Amino acid sequence: MLAIRNVRKIENRYAYLFSIFLTFRIASTLHASLFVPAFCTLALTTHLTFSAYATGGLETSLQTCLVLSVYYVLILWRQTGKSETLWAMALGSAAALLTRLDSAFLLLPAYGGLASGLANEVQCHRRSGSSGTIWLLALAGIPTLAVVGLLAFCGATYGQMLPNTFYAKVSIQRPGDWGIHYLAYYLRAQAGTPLMLLVWAAGCLLYTKRDAKRLATAFLLAAPIALWIVYILYIGGDFMEYRLLVPILPFFYLLTGGAILDVIASSKARVLLFATMCIGNFTQYRFLGGKVFFSQAGVSTALLDEWVTTGPINWAATGQALHAFFYTGNGSDVKIATDAAGAIPFYSDLPTIDEYGLNTRDVLTTGKKREFAPGHMRHAGADYLQAQQVNLIIDLPAYVCTKDESEICTHGSISPAFNGPRMMLKQLPIVLVPLEHDCYLMSYYLNRHPLIEELLRRGILIPFPNGEAEFVCGSREWVHTKDRWH
Repeated sequence: MLAIRNVRKIENRYAYLFSIFLTFRIASTLHASLFVPAFCTLALTTHLTFSAYATGGLETSLQTCLVLSVYYVLILWRQTGKSETLWAMALGSAAALLTRLDSAFLLLPAYGGLASGLANEVQCHRRSGSSGTIWLLALAGIPTLAVVGLLAFCGATYGQMLPNTFYAKVSIQRPGDWGIHYLAYYLRAQAGTPLMLLVWAAGCLLYTKRDAKRLATAFLLAAPIALWIVYILYIGGDFMEYRLLVPILPFFYLLTGGAILDVIASSKARVLLFATMCIGNFTQYRFLGGKVFFSQAGVSTALLDEWVTTGPINWAATGQALHAFFYTGNGSDVKIATDAAGAIPFYSDLPTIDEYGLNTRDVLTTGKKREFAPGHMRHAGADYLQAQQVNLIIDLPAYVCTKDESEICTHGSISPAFNGPRMMLKQLPIVLVPLEHDCYLMSYYLNRHPLIEELLRRGILIPFPNGEAEFVCGSREWVHTKDRWH
């Protein structure tokens, strides 16, 4: 049986490939020249961020694929007039909204284009006014009912209709310039080439401003880009290698490539266009260098994959180890708290407090303010974790390894700065949980638990002197042996 994360990776690979195929088909439908589909395909396949999410477990590629399918069906209908194909548009919209509710910003222009097309058919007497209204209501009703059903289910099951991430990103005030920094750093990573392409495309559209059909197509492609950028500016961007830009990249290349290549006939100008795009994409590879320059924090997809699943010590393996040691299923399991509240709770099956509040909503209102990144604006203090009867505080996972003295501690934080007013984590005992590769997970022992006590007594879990923790992670000279820890 395939693991869930492997299923998601396979799903995302197909979504990535189908997104490229749909972009190619849209370009082929809109433009007679093969240069436009070739340009869009090359631009997406060589784009670091667009390709990076093809192998992860996030929903980014799937959202992009579903939104593109909606626009492809709409464009086909505008070309052929076959209304039967529009049912696929409604189903694709429902699937996109169920994948991510913010897909509404990307889909709104498509339904505007649908309404405009139906109105034009009524005006041209190819359809009655009542027929056009019924079609519009039916096609908008399917995704609306899907969203209403999802919200009702979430409200009945979880006590709130919207996911915690909505409240984390929207309900908490954040620095107003984060979204601007996010887009500015992307332009910097691309050596400014997206701005050059946009100005070039605008000039070409102004040159052909009397072509109403071409302008309507450009507006249809530009509208989702504009709405999505406003959304990014409002929520402050993201910090995962420009993940939020992935859904609009196909629209951007369809818009700029189509506007430019439909006007210019010079082979030298076409070479210049392809070269500009390639310079931007390959500059991004060099610029990132394994991290994202977003404000003071950022993480690349390669680093994220290493942390979560691919590294020799990763969060998935950490969750599996916690499950093996502490999961009983009898309702009195060890309770943990962690910043990495995706993979670790999933694989451990243990009751978990998300220290950033993405899975624990009351942290968003009671947590200590921390301007780290969008959706990561508050952090649970040790006093809150004490009140929640947490047994082990994992925080951002940190590890001690005994096999290779050149790398005693891996990524993570063992001295969190955001503690409750009545308790500091430095005062808590540390328990080492054994993992593979002669490595141990460092965890703060907050509230006693019979199973933890038993495993400590049997020597399976190892007590670690808290006062030496910071010294260990900052020094390569300390002789770290398991005898020293006992």
